[in-house]
Amino acid sequence: MPVGEKTAAIILAAGKGTRMESSVPKPLHLLCGKPLTSFVVSALVDINVTEIVTVVGYKAFEVSEKLHEESAGQASLQFVEQVTQNGTGHATLVGLGGLEAIEKGNLDENVLVLPGDAPLLRPETLKRLLEVHNNNMAAATILTALVDDPTGYGRIIRDAKGRVIRIVEDKDALPSQLEVREVNTSVYCFRRTLLPDVLEKIVANNSQGEFYLTDVIELLQEAGYPVLAVSADDPVEAVGVNDQMQLAVCEKEMQERIKRYWSSQGVEILDWQTCQIDANVEIAEGVIFRENCSVKGNSVFGAEAKIGPDVQIFDSSIGDRCRVWQSIITSSAIGDDCRIGPYVTLDASSVPDSGTVTGPL
Repeated sequence: MPVGEKTAAIILAAGKGTRMESSVPKPLHLLCGKPLTSFVVSALVDINVTEIVTVVGYKAFEVSEKLHEESAGQASLQFVEQVTQNGTGHATLVGLGGLEAIEKGNLDENVLVLPGDAPLLRPETLKRLLEVHNNNMAAATILTALVDDPTGYGRIIRDAKGRVIRIVEDKDALPSQLEVREVNTSVYCFRRTLLPDVLEKIVANNSQGEFYLTDVIELLQEAGYPVLAVSADDPVEAVGVNDQMQLAVCEKEMQERIKRYWSSQGVEILDWQTCQIDANVEIAEGVIFRENCSVKGNSVFGAEAKIGPDVQIFDSSIGDRCRVWQSIITSSAIGDDCRIGPYVTLDASSVPDSGTVTGPL
């Protein structure tokens, strides 16, 4: 079965994100210029998952509106609200209610369940998760990671034969279980027909008094269904954003990915340490970025443009063969073959035609 076929997805994005210490809902915190949860949506779209339901809660309308706007032209998102945050198990049940009805007799349809705060998940990893799940006809397949410091993560508990038998949350783990380095990334693939009934069996007998989605694993295993695990090649994919420090970790990693990608496309970045490129920026072949360049928003760069040093560009288009240095450009459209700088500030009221040469403004 091709990856993405007969696979739906539920993104859990209802939490307030208290540890962020911010009035901004956690799914909308920006990472390289994009909301956190938009990266999860993009990963799903890249593996051809088209039915995506996002469970929202805190500031539900604001989150839904922004994520819908960000995904326009990429995916058709559906949103359902978890009015009371009763845990990930309850949130998943709410999300199932937003999916289209399963065709009668279709027993092999899958549903991916993912956290909305895991922006470093790679499409290749999700593809491998689905392939293992489908090839082994599993009831559930968990994406795990081997980490040096498992503090805060749920631990993957296996039996003597190496089979997954349960997931134990960090706060509920025994001392011996806390030593386990294989952790839950909170990314799962389930056989969809089994999920509603098993979710109804979860009880909130844990330190948080919540309905944990992780309990589904033990319930399925005890019922005799095959439960598998796939380990991420890079443990950085397990990083979720729960506070500002973790957001900074993800920002650094995503910047590296963005710059590696553009370098492979013929873009020359002379100083990676001082060049910042947002995720939605588009860059043509042959562009050169010098030191201290910050390019943000939906900026677009034409072929063979030379940018920097000391440039800030926001939501602007820069034409072919332009030369821009020591300038700030905001919401502007620069024609081809322009020379902008030094000490130039342009905004939406400034539209330099092709061939324009500017001095200090």
